[in-house]
Amino acid sequence: MKKFIVLLFIVAPLNAQILYEEHFSGGSPSLQWYPFFDVDPEAPDTMQVVQDSTAPDGDGYVGFVGVSFLGMPFAGDPNLRNYSVEAWVYLNVTQGADGPYQGLGFRVDYTNMEFFNFIADLDNSRRLRLAHITSDFMPVTIKEWSESEIPGGLPTADGWHKMKIKAVEDSFWCYFDGQELPGCPYIYGEGPEQGYFGVYYWVMSGVASLKVDSIIVKQEPYGVGENAPVVSGVQYRLAPNPFVESTTLEVSGLLSKEPFMVFNSAGRLIRKLNPIRNGERFLYIWRGHDESGRRVAPGIYYFVHKNEKISVPVLRLK
Repeated sequence: MKKFIVLLFIVAPLNAQILYEEHFSGGSPSLQWYPFFDVDPEAPDTMQVVQDSTAPDGDGYVGFVGVSFLGMPFAGDPNLRNYSVEAWVYLNVTQGADGPYQGLGFRVDYTNMEFFNFIADLDNSRRLRLAHITSDFMPVTIKEWSESEIPGGLPTADGWHKMKIKAVEDSFWCYFDGQELPGCPYIYGEGPEQGYFGVYYWVMSGVASLKVDSIIVKQEPYGVGENAPVVSGVQYRLAPNPFVESTTLEVSGLLSKEPFMVFNSAGRLIRKLNPIRNGERFLYIWRGHDESGRRVAPGIYYFVHKNEKISVPVLRLK
């Protein structure tokens, strides 16, 4: 599937809005955390705070979950969608075949007991995995990365590592130690479209635990991979940009002649733009109105073509 980015006029850095932060500073969490499984009364999967001189953010405190064989404390909002979650995760390296699996949970649907996770499995298999966990708690693997596929490889000793997942609509980007993993985004159309975020651990036998720090959740209003390549052979032009009354996106070389969708910076759908054929090209005209015909407020918007993975930032002025 093709994907490319049109880099156009931007008046300010397009930094994603931070929705939640959790640093465990001062010895207590700042967010309300809930246990997902709560299977062991003596060790429920509640988020605790412990002192740790190796805390990545330097404040001497980290989050701690365990000790049990399974856990995923979660926080945030059940209606949260199109977001990224990143955290420092203390990964345990084992030499057996029983885990532990450690990492992040996202789009956590507690009502239906369903979620996604992005985990490190550093036993004999030594891999990273993105999966959909269904209501019967069976994982549906979306993608596995073997050690040879991972930029920088995988750790061989216990320690802190940064993990990040970005989920926008049906597209997923995964990062390990600041590097986007090969093949992103991965497209997957099943499972929850929204939900809480969390941290996850599991071990097949015995007990395990998890330490985390500096959890940051950001709104991600559109699906552009940070390192997505520009594909040649596709011609495009957006003018004027910025605009006051109207703007026209002219594109040729699309494989799918589907509408472009206009989103605001919060990720809300504003309008659908149907194509107008002009010879071998297609025109998408936006006059700054939403679906009800109201003029939208000044700001940055995004033309998104879902099938072709195109996202075009555009500035509305007045």
